[in-house]
Amino acid sequence: MRDSRAFRSMLFTALAAAALPAGAAGQMNWVQHTPAQNPTARAYHAMACDTARQRVVFFGGGRRSNQTWEWDGRAWALRTPAAAPSARAHHAMAYDAARQRVVLFGGESGFWMADTWEWDGTNWTQRSPATCPPARIGHAMAYDAARQRVVLFGGDTGSWADDTWEFDGHNWTACAPATRPPGRYYHAMAYDAARQRVVLFGGVGLQGALNDTWEWDGTSWTPRALVTNPGWRYHHAMAYDPAGQCIVLFGGSSVYPVQDDTWVWDGTAWTVRPIATKPAARAIHAMAYDAASQRVLLFGGWDGAAFLDDTWAWDGTTWKGLLPAVLPSGRYAHALAYDERRQRSVLFGGLAGGLFRNDTWEWDGTAWSSCAPITSPPARVLHALAYAAGRARILLFGGNGVQGELGDTWEWDGTSWTQCAPVTSPPARNGHAMAYDARRDRVVLFGGLHQQAALSDTWEWDGTNWLQCAPANSPPARMDHAIAYDAARNRVVLFGGAGLQGQLNDTWEWDGTNWTQRAPANSPLARYGHALAGDAARQRVVLFGGVGYFSVSPVWEWDGTGWTQGTTTTMPPGRYYHGMAYDAARQCVICFGGNVSNYGFWNDTWTYGHLATLQVTGSPRPGGTLSLALSAPGDQGRPYQVGTSLGTGPIPISNRLLRLSPDALLVMTVAGQWPGVFRGYAGVMDPTGRAAASIVVPYLPALIGLRLHSAFLTFDPAAPQGIQSVSNTQTVAITS
Repeated sequence: MRDSRAFRSMLFTALAAAALPAGAAGQMNWVQHTPAQNPTARAYHAMACDTARQRVVFFGGGRRSNQTWEWDGRAWALRTPAAAPSARAHHAMAYDAARQRVVLFGGESGFWMADTWEWDGTNWTQRSPATCPPARIGHAMAYDAARQRVVLFGGDTGSWADDTWEFDGHNWTACAPATRPPGRYYHAMAYDAARQRVVLFGGVGLQGALNDTWEWDGTSWTPRALVTNPGWRYHHAMAYDPAGQCIVLFGGSSVYPVQDDTWVWDGTAWTVRPIATKPAARAIHAMAYDAASQRVLLFGGWDGAAFLDDTWAWDGTTWKGLLPAVLPSGRYAHALAYDERRQRSVLFGGLAGGLFRNDTWEWDGTAWSSCAPITSPPARVLHALAYAAGRARILLFGGNGVQGELGDTWEWDGTSWTQCAPVTSPPARNGHAMAYDARRDRVVLFGGLHQQAALSDTWEWDGTNWLQCAPANSPPARMDHAIAYDAARNRVVLFGGAGLQGQLNDTWEWDGTNWTQRAPANSPLARYGHALAGDAARQRVVLFGGVGYFSVSPVWEWDGTGWTQGTTTTMPPGRYYHGMAYDAARQCVICFGGNVSNYGFWNDTWTYGHLATLQVTGSPRPGGTLSLALSAPGDQGRPYQVGTSLGTGPIPISNRLLRLSPDALLVMTVAGQWPGVFRGYAGVMDPTGRAAASIVVPYLPALIGLRLHSAFLTFDPAAPQGIQSVSNTQTVAITS
């Protein structure tokens, strides 16, 4: 092994001789990050267990996805079939054990569908049966193993459907039972193998939520008259547990927005299981039996305000969190600030799941991690954060808590929160804004809302105390505005907000003594709930989002003289009350979450700037090929080098982190000597800033279970240590 200096020296020596173009600015763009090798948070998806291959198969959901994922008992893996059903949600799936196929039917993708697809473990194939059920959403399916039929009941066809259909692998047949459940949708079904019955529970009917239990024996439906049942509900999930010979039900919606109770059906009665550790309350999730681990698997759902991305398993007695949430839950009115010393973006609080939160998260440029401080500030929304470099602390002030407005001051040191006790403090408030003035080593606070009145006061934090300023000029009173520090011009920039006369689009600058209103030729539209971040590398202040009288989603940049609207090929969906900060180590602006009226609260992560991104797709199994897509806008014509390792390091490079372990050096050294395994591992980015590489996984069973971590660098002799860009790290698990 060599140390990181020798590692960097080798890379530069090997590639610095290549001809380089003059530095190019390149087009700025937004890039969305999916930091974990997990399905992203979603609901309205479907799951089924392929018992022959011992994989839980997952398809679609969320805001209409066409991704196929598989769970092998330990981890999720994204599959990349040559063909797949169109992106959709509200569909249903069941595993046909006789034919060893997962069957998918219906759903919606802007319109309701009636297509039938089958998954064979490698690819999706669309079937063309002579007859099929009408298009629908919210139906349920289960496989009747005794009769070797996939059974479908109900759904939303424009009304509450009460039809029963069976699929034999070739055709759908409409059944005509003398008795059947009332029409419904968003119910759940599972096959009770011990009693050879398909069991149906709940859903939404003409009169609202239902609490009835029915059984299908292949000929007729039989209602079960029960003293106790899980209660009126819909959007719940059920799966059969062969070990316990019972059907497990979890969650759903009813009188309460979402539920967190667990029930089991033994063929005679429903029994509630009082469990201390369990998934959070949710609805519209999916469950399936995991044959590999012999447990019932649960993924995702909706907690009443946001999509979820956690994975849980039921072993017949308890729930166990297998893969906890890998990013903050969807939220808005939170705050985000960048910790320069630790090179992390820190998020605190906000409104998520209908509750005020006091959780702390950190983003390292690749992944989110949840912090667990012993003490935390009380839960709150509409507060403000700013990093004070002089004390290497993130400062928090104010916000709105459960009991009302807050006026407390806290500091985060990367490990714990500490409440400060300044002699003087600003009045309690929410909807204010803060930024750190690096030249003067002060955190500047302006405005906000106090006791239903907008404020126009300016305060500064010197690391010990708050001091009220008395400028000759001040912006009008406002709330829900944004401010950021312009490092090139040593000014704090303020834009917009909501004032006494409505929404604002004025621009002001603070020089440490006074506020000065600027009069640019062009300005963004009036808005509030937007965010600003100072891009020190590009000497711009970046504005994104907010809500106004008109659409306000485009990005804008302030150069000290005027505002310019950005021209990006990709962009986050419009939002307001999101968090934004400048990541100095990676030279990009990070944006997280926010509120979108039609979709609830986002939990997506985006970065804006010159970014190197790596995506890995393909077959992660011995004999398969992994395709590596390299993208580095602005690095056109620059040399690149890919590295792959068995660990994630990190290796520090020019105030950035290459998240590979030093064994990546071995791969870089021998890649050219093993062209049958490593292809395109060194080269030059094309005129669009892209390149391609691949790994042909050797046909060695011993590789199964290993995780390969890959990233790439681009080079420029003028850059610090000769390294221009450091990409994200993509991780792939080798499967059987």
